Amino acid sequence: MGRSLVKWLLLGLIVLVHLHGHRGCFEEERMGLLEIKEEFVRSTPNATIRDHLLPSWVDDHKSECCEWERVTCNSTTGHVTHLSLHNIWEFDIEPDESYGYFFYTSDFKDMVWLLNVSLFESFKELRSLDLSFNAIGGWIKHKGSKSLLRLHKLESLDLDANNFNWSIIQSLRLLTSLKSLNLSHNALKGSLPTKELSVFEDLEILDLSNNQLSGSETVQGSISSLRLKKLERLDLGSNKLNRSIIQSLRLLKSLKTLSLHYNSLEGSFPAKELSVFKDLEMLDLSNNVLNGSLTVQDLCGLKKLEELDLSGNLFEGILPSSLYNLTSLQLLDLSGNEFTGNISSLMAGLTSLKYIDLSFNHFERFSFDSLANISRLEFFQLECDSKKLDVETENSGWVPLFQLEFLVLSNCNLNKLSNQVPTFLFHQHSLRVLDLSYNNLKGPFPGWLLVNNTRLGVFSLSNNLFMGPFHLSIPLNSTYEMDVSNNQLSGQLQGNIGNILPKIRILYLFKNDFEGYLPFSIGNMSLLGILDLSFNNFSGEVPKESLAGCFLLQILDLSNNKFSGHLLSSTFNFTKLKVLKINDNQFSGTLSPKCSLMSYFDVSNNKLSDKIPTWICNKTNLVTLFLRNNFLKGQILCETIQIGNLDLSQNSLSGSLPSWSSETLEAVHLGQNNFSGSIPKAFLNISYLSTLDISDNRLSGRIPSTIGELSDLAVLLLRGNRLRGTIPTQFCQLIYIRLMDLSNNFLSGTIPHCFGLLFVQISFDDSIRASMEEVDISTMPYE
Repeated sequence: MGRSLVKWLLLGLIVLVHLHGHRGCFEEERMGLLEIKEEFVRSTPNATIRDHLLPSWVDDHKSECCEWERVTCNSTTGHVTHLSLHNIWEFDIEPDESYGYFFYTSDFKDMVWLLNVSLFESFKELRSLDLSFNAIGGWIKHKGSKSLLRLHKLESLDLDANNFNWSIIQSLRLLTSLKSLNLSHNALKGSLPTKELSVFEDLEILDLSNNQLSGSETVQGSISSLRLKKLERLDLGSNKLNRSIIQSLRLLKSLKTLSLHYNSLEGSFPAKELSVFKDLEMLDLSNNVLNGSLTVQDLCGLKKLEELDLSGNLFEGILPSSLYNLTSLQLLDLSGNEFTGNISSLMAGLTSLKYIDLSFNHFERFSFDSLANISRLEFFQLECDSKKLDVETENSGWVPLFQLEFLVLSNCNLNKLSNQVPTFLFHQHSLRVLDLSYNNLKGPFPGWLLVNNTRLGVFSLSNNLFMGPFHLSIPLNSTYEMDVSNNQLSGQLQGNIGNILPKIRILYLFKNDFEGYLPFSIGNMSLLGILDLSFNNFSGEVPKESLAGCFLLQILDLSNNKFSGHLLSSTFNFTKLKVLKINDNQFSGTLSPKCSLMSYFDVSNNKLSDKIPTWICNKTNLVTLFLRNNFLKGQILCETIQIGNLDLSQNSLSGSLPSWSSETLEAVHLGQNNFSGSIPKAFLNISYLSTLDISDNRLSGRIPSTIGELSDLAVLLLRGNRLRGTIPTQFCQLIYIRLMDLSNNFLSGTIPHCFGLLFVQISFDDSIRASMEEVDISTMPYE
């Protein structure tokens, strides 16, 4: 009886533990976590974040480590099972288009460090470890460690975005429970080490993308095979592999997903090599150099395919009828090839499709009603690079079964006969991206598209023929990019446009017929980053309130309108602005904008009457400054200048040319001013000058021979001055000169003998012939 009672008490205790879970952190694991934190703190190159790394990880026995950020414990045992240590140093860059580039910069290489691998040995129940994006270059081995050792239960290891080489495989060889291994964005080079990788017998997912792999290992002249019987997903994209790599994968009988995008695969479609993968569901061969036509047999062995990406190759010809048999296909991307013919009939049979991209091919005709019965279709993209493809949506009164989220039909002959917006869009209510640009569509602005699709984020109708008022009837809280540029829209912008588009980030309204004042409500677009209103008929002043709330504005283009007033006063505080184009208006006043990040500034063809401000001399971010054709006066008081392109022509500047120096100036336009005196040698202390225009001033004296030392000079305009003496023979050193005008001066002597030879030689260069046709050396006046 006593034994039975003890037995039942023990059983009850076990049940209670399972019901309530383990409470409290294992001391060994808690101390291990704190040591890991100290390792990252000590190694970080950014001293400013040391006190802020992993703030919840504190050495306090009352602090439960299973509740710390990035830590997951088993609710029953209390052991740490998952550690997510991704980007501990909080790099600003995140995975996007520039992500891969970051790992080849000197900044990244300077951060590379060695991690003490023994710190993880206390986590004996660890199932998942994410060390991605930490600039780790290898392990520091202590206590005789040869690998991650006692992590025998580790199933997932993510080392993406570090700096490991192939020696990492040797150090991981005892992790035989691994099911997922990610080594993308590292420093893996050379052949694929098939023998070393084959020790991970339970591996199901392997990612080696974005490295510098160049081929397959060979054994006695034969291609070595990767032996991973359970492997289902393999990503070898963005390497330097040729098509022989597929042969080294021939024993991967369980493979379902194969990515070989952005490699160096050549020749025809590798049908024979791929035929061994009977269970393949996803195949990505995009952005290689594959060519030729697809045959009927090429796709016959891939009947289970759900995703097929052949984009960015050189395939040609008519698509084979066997494509019709891929009835499980959900994604089809054929963009960026040279396919021809009418693809409509093939599309009609692929009723499982969710994603279609047919852009940039040579298809001749496409009827959109062929997609009518593809009920699961969500994404359709067809961009054309010519007007040879006719796309028709109005063949019959069909009603689609699908609800699209993404639709791009750009630069095609869309409804060439009627030029109308596709009527099937009346039945679409889930669109997030809609682009019908470059199609010559006509009629009033189709505001109903926005009413019907309240989740629309990107909306583009640019380069069409829509006319009349641009009116938005309801608040568009999801729209962050809108482009209706280059149409015939007219009238004033509605006064509440800033309230209608509260989340807008990019707004393109240029090249229309808008008029009137700029609404105050634009200042409510607090997320606006790009605003382009150029080439319209807007007028009046730009009140401070209309832009005051646009704190994130980076690009502002108001050029080619009729704006007036003092936009550039100090009251306008554009702290984030990088590009400001307000040229060809009627702005007046002074030049004192608060734009510390400005890189491009064009205020040409206005009525500014200020002196040249000294801030132009020391602006380190400013690359381009155009102040042409204003009423600016005074002297240029710069000793050094950091600008790349400077245009101060057609003003009333006077005095001597500046004695400055620059290692950034490439183009200087000071023509049609009132500069006088000689051309100082210090003015030419510019390392990389390619264009120099000081024409139509009052300059006198001799032409400095040091101009011949400007080895990059391509354009030299000295006409319309009072220069005397001979043409320096050093001009013969200007081997890149394309345009030279010395006319309307008082030069004497002979024309340097090299001119004829130099200009004759240049005239045969088609790329600059047009420029040279403007030059007539013989008309230059000589005494």
